[in-house]
Amino acid sequence: MVVADRGDRASPARANRPDPSPARHWSGPIASWRHSSYRAQLLAIAALGAALRLVSLGSLPFTRDEAFTAIVVQRPLGQMLSAVAHDSAPPLSYLMQHGLIQLWDSPTMLRLPSAAAGIAAILLAGALGRRVAGDRAGLWAAAAMALLPSSVLESRDARVYALATALVLASVLTLWRAIEVPGWRRVLLYGLVVTAGVYTNYFVVFAVAAQLGAAAWIFRVRFRALRPPVLVAGIGCLLLTPWLIAARAQFQHGSAAYWVQPVGLPSLSGVAIQFFAGPPIDPGVPGQLALELLQGLVVVAGVLALGSLVVRRRALDPRGRRAAAFLAASVGGGLAFLLVASVWHPLVDARYVSVMWGPFVCLIGIGLSLVPRATWRAAAVAVLGIASAVLAVVPTKPGTPALVAQIDGRVGPHDLVWTAPGEYLLMVHYGDAPVVARTHVVAKNLPWYWGTAAFLPGAVVPRVPADVLRHRGRIFYVDEPQLSRPSLPPGYHAAAPRRCFSSVCLRVYVAGGAGSPPR
Repeated sequence: MVVADRGDRASPARANRPDPSPARHWSGPIASWRHSSYRAQLLAIAALGAALRLVSLGSLPFTRDEAFTAIVVQRPLGQMLSAVAHDSAPPLSYLMQHGLIQLWDSPTMLRLPSAAAGIAAILLAGALGRRVAGDRAGLWAAAAMALLPSSVLESRDARVYALATALVLASVLTLWRAIEVPGWRRVLLYGLVVTAGVYTNYFVVFAVAAQLGAAAWIFRVRFRALRPPVLVAGIGCLLLTPWLIAARAQFQHGSAAYWVQPVGLPSLSGVAIQFFAGPPIDPGVPGQLALELLQGLVVVAGVLALGSLVVRRRALDPRGRRAAAFLAASVGGGLAFLLVASVWHPLVDARYVSVMWGPFVCLIGIGLSLVPRATWRAAAVAVLGIASAVLAVVPTKPGTPALVAQIDGRVGPHDLVWTAPGEYLLMVHYGDAPVVARTHVVAKNLPWYWGTAAFLPGAVVPRVPADVLRHRGRIFYVDEPQLSRPSLPPGYHAAAPRRCFSSVCLRVYVAGGAGSPPR
């Protein structure tokens, strides 16, 4: 994968960089030092970003979505693909994780593809920033990708989004290179990246369409020159057809209930905030207010960096401004496609948009490089770095392992572990065999987006099982802090106050009168 330009060729599409001609007259050692200095700084930034992504990678509990991944990738290959085909994503990321856990089944290995993709994204951001405004901008773009909390947290998540983000950045870079110096090797590389991208996340299709449109519009590329990239991108998307046939059950989700809110100011502002600061802090997390204030500082720093780019854009020469506009249009066009699709079905969610927003992170770095005062730049970097370091190690999601520890060994054959829908997969992942066997969601029906493709048979029941009532079994109710108490069977009452573990809570209910059988 190409992550930096060598400066050996130029074209109208190439953004401005410091004039390389003087270097040609320098002696070999001086020119070598000049280039190695940039590489050394880029690698130092990547090492810092790698530390934020890799340190204690397996220590934090899984999120609800990660629990889906952890469960399905442990199944035999055919059963895993069947579960994924009934959910909402292509299979590439799951296949990678399935292969890795054959070597070592651990949270670290499940999250490793995302961490590796996040580190690659740092290098790709450096290459794109360098094309816009030279070495300095490249280093700042890499630093923004290395330190921005949304990028760091995405890279510590055992989901598809970090890999999709890196592949979208790679597609921007390989398209740019294929346009500036046409050749089938570069075009084929672009096609391979697009194919990998659409097999990772469907929303990469929107990103690819936006990139091609932005290249034609911003760089004024003639259709004849753009035809080879369009052709291979189209082939890459068509290669997804066999999977779409196998996963045709996913098409039914379009007519089913959906959890994404309709497009409006709340949804758009939520996407904008999460672009800078990462996912929202779950209610009930210790120190929630302090963590949210830290996220607010990140948003301020990011907005100021983008504002610097807008205000000081004249510091870039015309080629640099066109290149920055190309990156912005690559993101804006993808978001526009998403907004249009949301007329049919709401799709504007931060996780979906995150697939496309990598080039915009590069613009934050370029904006930081244009900030006039070094103290302001240092303050912005400090805010991003501190926020990422804190959010990467502080639990901000359900403390399910601690909760499960309270009931492991206590659940009898006629007890019920009644979970809210979002907690079911976590309980199944962390619980012992008796807990898993007696864990259910009590509901008449459950939408697919709760991860039902990974649910065990019989997981959803319409009412409290008859054997629990007949034997006066206990009910261990697992929910979120903001949820109200369940509709209990007659005669049941709380045996103890509710206990919360980060953003997940436990309350034990027993039958009145004789109580529950001794354990």
